[in-house]
Amino acid sequence: MLGVGEIVADDSASHVCSFTTKARLPELFHPCSAHDREANRAAATALAAWRLLGGRDAGRIDPRADEHGVPQFLEANSPPGPRPGYSCLVDLAPEVGTYRDLIAAIVHSALSHRRARRAPGDPARSGELRHSQGIPT
Repeated sequence: MLGVGEIVADDSASHVCSFTTKARLPELFHPCSAHDREANRAAATALAAWRLLGGRDAGRIDPRADEHGVPQFLEANSPPGPRPGYSCLVDLAPEVGTYRDLIAAIVHSALSHRRARRAPGDPARSGELRHSQGIPT
């Protein structure tokens, strides 16, 4: 898990993450501290939902607290939008490195799953197919 963040919208904003809200994401999104109890509860809910859905590589789970403050699953985004300044994914992943490093990590993870699914001896698994078609590996 990369981290937990909260979109803190003012009264003029919609109660959903609309395109208008996303346009204001740099001012509305706030990464949460690892010591934030509510954030940790939301993270546990998100991780349980991700695992239940069979998520892998990269995704975003959006929980929302109910009237008792208990985080509830709202939606899953797989893959999440990786656009800087418009998606919180980039803001949650500073330890990954640069934006380019983040995208490379996602692609590498996806490719490793694809390679693992191929049967032994399959030319596409070994890279033979790519070489024969002039595609760099």
